[in-house]
Amino acid sequence: MLSLNFSGLEKNPAFPMTPAIALRLIYAVLYGDMLMLLYNQCKPYEVVEGATDRLLARWQHRMGKLFDTKTGYTHTKRIYKAMLRDFAALERTSEKKPKVGIVGEIYVKYSPLANNHLNEFLLEEGCEPNVPGLLDFVLYCASDPINDRLLYGIFDKSTVLYTIGYDILYKFQKQQIKVIEEHGVFQPPHDFEHLRKCADKYIHQGVKMGEGWLITAEMAALAETGTENIICTQPFGCLPNHIVAKGSARVIKQAYPNANIVAIDYDPGATKVNQENHQENRIKLMLANARL
Repeated sequence: MLSLNFSGLEKNPAFPMTPAIALRLIYAVLYGDMLMLLYNQCKPYEVVEGATDRLLARWQHRMGKLFDTKTGYTHTKRIYKAMLRDFAALERTSEKKPKVGIVGEIYVKYSPLANNHLNEFLLEEGCEPNVPGLLDFVLYCASDPINDRLLYGIFDKSTVLYTIGYDILYKFQKQQIKVIEEHGVFQPPHDFEHLRKCADKYIHQGVKMGEGWLITAEMAALAETGTENIICTQPFGCLPNHIVAKGSARVIKQAYPNANIVAIDYDPGATKVNQENHQENRIKLMLANARL
């Protein structure tokens, strides 16, 4: 089993994290976020059933080949434009469907195994899922030591490295957003610095338990940009998530009266049938009040 963490908890990694591997991971996150964004904005509206899935599979295969080369995967701007061109060429309806944001604990948020295929379920229910990218979480982890320096005066070599890393990653994100905006068809991800400003309205950036202030920021940014239906995923009994997610929902609803937020606990100890029925019923109740 492989472990990736930013806290030094894993002392016996399966393989050394070399600069070359780290670089490939960064590009994998960038392209993965892009494909997830384009897929979710196309799949609910496809005219030819399965066309979006086939295009996604082709791009996944193509990315695999690019990563086999030494530098082919580093031409981000060119690859972004090709992705945008291909997904924009898919025949789609002009129908409007309710957008549903997915935020929460990092594993439950992205893993179909952990969230009972939540993204697929929302698509089946006639919704457009809106899932913030993994790069936001990477930037959040990089920003923590920078915040610690400001709050507690902590400064060492790692702080310098995290600051440099943050600046580089943020430039990557800005480039991706710019390319999507210039293309003009799809909605770009949220700018991370904007997320930080959203967080400052409701919670301090010193709150970094689990996913910390990032969950609150993502809920606020989604509500602000028209995705008012939000599902907050969390592991059953996860106290940090209950505080920074469930605990912040009320103030966000006060700021955005149309926000339709529901927190869903995923309990691996419960039976599969009971868990799925309980979660699906709560989500369907939320969707019954969903707004376009």
